[in-house]
Amino acid sequence: MSHSELYSLTLLLLPAFTYNLLISFLATVVGIPIGWALSLLSLTSSRWFHPIARLIQSIFCNVPSFVLLFYLTMIMPSHLELFSFHWQLSPLIKTVVALAIPVIGYSCDAFIQQHQGHKAITMAALKQFFIVILMASTTASVIGVKEILATANMFIASAGHAGIMLPVYGVVTFIFILSGLLIQLIFTFLKHIHFHKTPSETPAHAQEINHD
Repeated sequence: MSHSELYSLTLLLLPAFTYNLLISFLATVVGIPIGWALSLLSLTSSRWFHPIARLIQSIFCNVPSFVLLFYLTMIMPSHLELFSFHWQLSPLIKTVVALAIPVIGYSCDAFIQQHQGHKAITMAALKQFFIVILMASTTASVIGVKEILATANMFIASAGHAGIMLPVYGVVTFIFILSGLLIQLIFTFLKHIHFHKTPSETPAHAQEINHD
């Protein structure tokens, strides 16, 4: 492929990649609060809530999101009527739900670990998990979401020859690598802001140091 063709291909794939970013963002935003609530139920001493919450967490952590995606596609209706309102459950919504489930499970485990004093939730952990969900968002192509992988496959099919696969998937890989680096920079920036907003030591601690 020529440089102009690669440029045109990149301009074609970048808008499709916004679907991957949107899916990952929504799955994370939806999953983390629910995971926090589930962790509270897991830590309760109630003989009803505790085992049920632990069972849900275990299932959410161990069932592959790819399998969930197929089951949700078959189980969830395409249209839903609730209180005289009609809701259309698009493949994108089903993908968000499918990827939010592992986020719920692992964020629940992370909050439990933090509560027990074993391991605190860090920016690095959130960044890494978001990138994992971003990579998993390509599974949305199998149910019809026109994200970056589906768009790349359609471009290859329209080209009519297999020799174009390597450069096309190379551009897809480059976009994911570049996005990972940008996410790294964003989280580093957020960590830098948080570090400067949080005092490193209390006045009492500072007086103790000066006294020593």
